[in-house]
Amino acid sequence: MSKKIVFFDIDGTIMDFRGTIPPSAIEAINAARKNGIFCAVNTGRPYTHIEPAIIDIGFDGYICSCGQYLVVDGQAVFRAETDRELCREIVERAYACRLDAYYEAEEGMRQKLCHEPDTGMRLYLERMIERGFEVWHDPLEEEFIFDKFCIWAREDSLLAPFAEFASRYYTLIDRGGGMYECILKGYSKETGLHALRERLGAEVENCYAIGDSANDLPMLKAVKHGIAMGEAPENVKNAVEYVTAPLLEDGLAKAMKHYGLC
Repeated sequence: MSKKIVFFDIDGTIMDFRGTIPPSAIEAINAARKNGIFCAVNTGRPYTHIEPAIIDIGFDGYICSCGQYLVVDGQAVFRAETDRELCREIVERAYACRLDAYYEAEEGMRQKLCHEPDTGMRLYLERMIERGFEVWHDPLEEEFIFDKFCIWAREDSLLAPFAEFASRYYTLIDRGGGMYECILKGYSKETGLHALRERLGAEVENCYAIGDSANDLPMLKAVKHGIAMGEAPENVKNAVEYVTAPLLEDGLAKAMKHYGLC
């Protein structure tokens, strides 16, 4: 029989925004691994930006930066190439269009803001500072090469002209609240999923994916068994095979038990 793989989003699936991981989730993942099931994180974050509490669970693989970076058994096996000059032009255009942005790479992150950061962005920057990243350095001064980036459009931002340019090279995912996650064209949680699946020789029919938001849709639709967390928006719930309970009501563990994975 083909190897079984479970792909997990992080935020809202394994961990809530406060950093809480239900013990039942850890127990379910460990039980699945003991059953010979390959458990892989599939996240928009770079690998080095993942909290130690997630790493400590002991996943078998990681699909990071929406398919742009793959880690298997602790070893990096793929990284997409990013053009230095394109990175510089993106930073310059985003700032000229009064878009707040942060730029992410395995080596760290940088930000360039036109406005005071809101609560969500401030918390994220503080989290990165705790991890040892120098977030306040200007990406233009250091010619920072990033893997992906996120922008926030405010009332005085010029989103349309920026999006017209950036969409030639990046897929802009509307995360709501004026936030857009921007991924190199040709990459997504789906492409990363298939790259890892094919590497392991697993069939789609034996793959499961669990997520909670719009950027999880490519991953959820790419497998036979898509699972949405209880807090997921309706468009995500309507796209999957099974909807489980909310995260803090043991939703992840209940989903895995439903499918006999743990």
